[in-house]
Amino acid sequence: MEHQTVIITGDTAGIGLVTARMAAEHAEAPISVTLIKPASIATPFPEHAGNVMEREPTLPPPLYEPRIVARSILYCTEHPRRDM
Repeated sequence: MEHQTVIITGDTAGIGLVTARMAAEHAEAPISVTLIKPASIATPFPEHAGNVMEREPTLPPPLYEPRIVARSILYCTEHPRRDM
């Protein structure tokens, strides 16, 4: 159950991404929308998030370092692609 929120959030983000990409293509806007797909980012989020469960939440593997995710995002700003 603890991973269900992550899945629902990811699904909602995916719907938003598809909507944004379709709107940009329809308007022939000079922009690119890229989906960055890291599984989990190694941040202190679980330690700082509110929790009512009996145990501390964990992030599902693989864990990506924030620096790697940031570099990927910067790369996509200069080299447009659909997903990474």
